Amino acid sequence: MGRMEPHKCRAGIIDSVKLITAILTTLSLAGFYRSSVSASPSSHVQCIKQHSPYTGTFCSPGIGGRRPAIITLGGSEGGDGTSNIASSFAKAGYVASSVVYFGERGLPSKLEHVPIEPVRQALDYLAKRDDVNPDQIAVFGISRGGELAMLSATLFPQISAVVSVVGSPVGWGDAIDGEHGAWTFHGKDVPFVSTSQAWTSSKHTERFGNPTMLRKQLVRKAFFKLEKAHGPMLVIGAGRDELWDSASMATAAKKYMQSHSSCFSLTAVIYPKAGHLFWLSTDPVLQPSATTDVGNDPVVKDYVEASQDAWRRIFTFLGKVRPTRLTEVC
Repeated sequence: MGRMEPHKCRAGIIDSVKLITAILTTLSLAGFYRSSVSASPSSHVQCIKQHSPYTGTFCSPGIGGRRPAIITLGGSEGGDGTSNIASSFAKAGYVASSVVYFGERGLPSKLEHVPIEPVRQALDYLAKRDDVNPDQIAVFGISRGGELAMLSATLFPQISAVVSVVGSPVGWGDAIDGEHGAWTFHGKDVPFVSTSQAWTSSKHTERFGNPTMLRKQLVRKAFFKLEKAHGPMLVIGAGRDELWDSASMATAAKKYMQSHSSCFSLTAVIYPKAGHLFWLSTDPVLQPSATTDVGNDPVVKDYVEASQDAWRRIFTFLGKVRPTRLTEVC
């Protein structure tokens, strides 16, 4: 089988959105406050839209002293899709900011030849703030944003930790036809695997192929130099991912790090029964309580359980990240 037909891809996305809409309708998000966060929780969060030096939404927890900070990156939907996640991190005591890299005024209109410099601009902005510990700035990314988070960590030493949810350690093509580079750095395309080179006739015919099984030379060229990161990584994949094979890519990232010398670890977590959007089924801070009725739908239960566990792991992981100075040599 060749390339997936566009209507099949759209149908998969629509089905996922319908599922998540049903989940969010079913759930009551009035549950308990997470006790495992390392930063002090805050009820005084203030969020403002940023237009300079980068585009995004900046959220302050309203707590004194220098705080750990985190940047959030959305996926191929574009725009400011993770502003609500930045707000949730701020509620947990982090100085947080979403970063928009395409889909808003002054930025590329589509995910093609997108400069990654806005991430560095946000890092520089946060590091200069009096309420931020400049040695403790993490990046959180979802889907293509998870791909961008891992790429950024290999290029920007200010990043102390990375969380990639259903992302990729390999550079992929654009979100239009997959035949052009998605990212640029210093005006040059970041190496990538084009869509036509990635499709497979294996069990993943309805999604991206497993990059470890396809055109190994191209994959090696497009695999990010994860060993250059200046902090640990948590890479989360979904076993029933409808959009691409995030589970295999998380495993590939782990194997890559095991075969390369690095000062920092990469932890891969796979949720076998979760789909691409499973992380949306619970709020990062206000999660459903143990008594919340999620109905009898086993798929809904699988998504909720995976999401709850993932957010617990994310906050626990971030809580254990120690500040890493740029001059530190391990």
